[in-house]
Amino acid sequence: MVKIAERRTKRSPLVPVFGLVIAIGLAAIAILVVTMLIDSGSVQQLLIFKDPAAPNRTLAILGLGFVLWLAMLGIAYLLVALLSGKDPDDARRLELPPREVDRKKSRR
Repeated sequence: MVKIAERRTKRSPLVPVFGLVIAIGLAAIAILVVTMLIDSGSVQQLLIFKDPAAPNRTLAILGLGFVLWLAMLGIAYLLVALLSGKDPDDARRLELPPREVDRKKSRR
């Protein structure tokens, strides 16, 4: 029984690669969304730039894209943590039984 409980499962070496792909994909989506928002003119009232090639526009896209990327990445990490859960077969994570009270003290 103990040998079965202590059997280790091997993790896939591609898990960090998948995390990197998700982060890069979310960055591309964030930059695309922010670029569309700025070009549509909905953010133009908040940020003042008339020339499309102005350095303020590039800084605005990078800054707002970074903020949106952090928010989306945080939500993605939260969802992964919630969906992964706790391994029910992990014997090391079982709750310990309550400690027994000293029998000599309990007889008094």
